[in-house]
Amino acid sequence: MEWQTGLVLFGTFVFMLLFDFPIALSLGLSSLVTILAFDLVPLDFLPQLLFGTADSFTLLAIPFFIFTGIILGHTSISRRLIDLADCIVGDIPGGLGIVGIIAAVFFAGISG
Repeated sequence: MEWQTGLVLFGTFVFMLLFDFPIALSLGLSSLVTILAFDLVPLDFLPQLLFGTADSFTLLAIPFFIFTGIILGHTSISRRLIDLADCIVGDIPGGLGIVGIIAAVFFAGISG
């Protein structure tokens, strides 16, 4: 039974990927097909399970982090952070790697 569940899950996932479904949609639909095919969770409990899992305060950090990256990219703040880090340590050996680390530290300080 367990290998059949995995076969249906990965089979539908690969099938959807071959027909150019988006990855997120392929993951969700293949999971839903597997749940419905093997009656893993009662259908009344499924929406509560999905929304309860997605309603996590720590998961909000992911879209906000992406949003901050988009803002930094469109406003050229990231270029200014890299230029600042390059002014600080640009001439020493290994400066490019250190510039990347310092720019990441600045970005971490900005994004919290």
